[in-house]
Amino acid sequence: MFREGLEAALIIGLVAGYLGRTGRREWLPLVWLGIGAGVLVSLGAGLALELLSAEFPQRGQEIFEAVVGLAAVGMLTAMVFWMRRAARSVKAEMQDRIDAALMGERRGFALLAMVFLAVAREGLEAAVFLLAVMRQSPGPAAPLGALAGLLLAVAVGVAITWGGLRLDLRRFFRWSGVLILLVAAGLLAGSLRALHEAGLWNGLQATVFDLSDILPADGVAGSVLAGLLGYSDRPALGEVLVYLVFLAVTLPLFLRPMAGAPAIPSPARQAVPAGVAPAPPRLKPVLGLMALLALAVLVLGAASLRLERREAGAGEAHSITVAITERGCEPGEFSIPAGRTAFRIVNRSDRALEWEILDGVMVLEERENIAPGLTQGLTARLEPGTYAITCGRLSNPRGRLTALPAAASAPWRPEPRDLLAPMAEYKVHVTLQVMAMQEAVEDLGEALDKGDTAQAGRLIAEAGQARDQLLSALQLLPEAREALASVSSGLARLTASLPVAGSGGADVPRETLARLRADSEALSARIGDARITPASMAAGASRSLRGPDAITPASLDGVGRVVSLLRPLAIRLDPELQASLDRSLAEAGKGNRSAFPILAADLERLGRQLETD
Repeated sequence: MFREGLEAALIIGLVAGYLGRTGRREWLPLVWLGIGAGVLVSLGAGLALELLSAEFPQRGQEIFEAVVGLAAVGMLTAMVFWMRRAARSVKAEMQDRIDAALMGERRGFALLAMVFLAVAREGLEAAVFLLAVMRQSPGPAAPLGALAGLLLAVAVGVAITWGGLRLDLRRFFRWSGVLILLVAAGLLAGSLRALHEAGLWNGLQATVFDLSDILPADGVAGSVLAGLLGYSDRPALGEVLVYLVFLAVTLPLFLRPMAGAPAIPSPARQAVPAGVAPAPPRLKPVLGLMALLALAVLVLGAASLRLERREAGAGEAHSITVAITERGCEPGEFSIPAGRTAFRIVNRSDRALEWEILDGVMVLEERENIAPGLTQGLTARLEPGTYAITCGRLSNPRGRLTALPAAASAPWRPEPRDLLAPMAEYKVHVTLQVMAMQEAVEDLGEALDKGDTAQAGRLIAEAGQARDQLLSALQLLPEAREALASVSSGLARLTASLPVAGSGGADVPRETLARLRADSEALSARIGDARITPASMAAGASRSLRGPDAITPASLDGVGRVVSLLRPLAIRLDPELQASLDRSLAEAGKGNRSAFPILAADLERLGRQLETD
């Protein structure tokens, strides 16, 4: 911000000083008018972009952050290389532009447009840069640093123009250009991180180093480095690579010596021979003004669309205010009607915090880097169910948000696509358990050959645990249930014969082992051909609980896997039933046998609700 502000201050100083030295002070009011218009356009564009981004969903937020960051990288890089090339002649060129503007027919408009474009260009660059930095760096350091840099730039500009301060601008722009390239590299790395969070880039995500315990990014020093150089305490490999490659390309090009070139007189200072038509005026100011007008139209159109959307949904959306503090949320638990809800998030702490809506481990919506004392809006459409909310710091206890189904709405029924995920995940789980059982049986043969009865006992236990995990899945599959019973018998015979095998009579275990291998392969084939549906998962888990004496920790774990996979469906079908399932499963896990029949009944009820035509 200091460099952008100083460039604008120098341009203003050059214009005002040149008008004063040439006796044309009557044009100064137009200069101040152009300055004011340029500042207003810059502030309006930055504010409009920030307000519009608040309406984006979570993925849109991340994409917007990446786009703004990439735009800032492009603008900063182009700016430093342009200044490197034009620093020698910027004063003479500006004076020529003033003379040309005051010699035309519409002199006032030309001077106003020239000053307006110069200030607006620097202001828009600063607005995009500041927006990108504030989105990638939490805390008040970025806005406070920007304000300090801007005030210092104004002071230095005034001192140079009217106070006689001598400053080696060539050296200043050279070394400030190096700093800006470092800032641009950090923004580029942050943009790649935002693309990853949006799901558009998933490569090179290995963590290069972890300095979160030594120099955390949310600490004082870490916040300064994050805002200045894009520091991250746990950067991914891709972020480090783009940071280094960008600097490896741009720094040598920027620091290489410039070839000397003779000064070329500007068009305004060249004499025009008689009979020769003067050169047409350059179109850059006109094109720049057109671009700014197009931007203003775009911003106003987007703001109008946002206002229309808000008014159209005002009667439908429920609204609620949530305050986040250092210790949590206020309120920490609340209920809302399912559907569209407008959240107003107020940060009542003294540091930047975030607020998230979570469905399991998936972040549905979030607002990051909410500055102290400020408010951000968030509009989300939630299905009926229970969600966790992150309140400020990640170490704080999570809150709870319940979206209640509307009484007048038709009951939700699962569609085929809703059933695919739990079916596929459970089929993978069952297949892995069969593979674990087969692997234990194979290793069991080696242990018996070596006479290692202790290892054989451990392998039989592992195979038994895998078998118990399958009880829920196979209760309603008669073709697989017979094979599972044969496997159970084989494991029991091996367990009973292990002492005999340890004393030298290993023939019987080997015969039993051969039969066990055949049975496990048959079980694998039966399961591979079986069609397991969410309804059969729930019903099978319910039936496996009917004989409490046969329940083992592994079989109860299998029931828990079924409950976990069916939770998203159960929440949408019947939130109260899912809450009862969670309670009874927790009690069963503590060894409370009175919870088994309740859990079995809840699963049977869920299975009936999951039945489809």
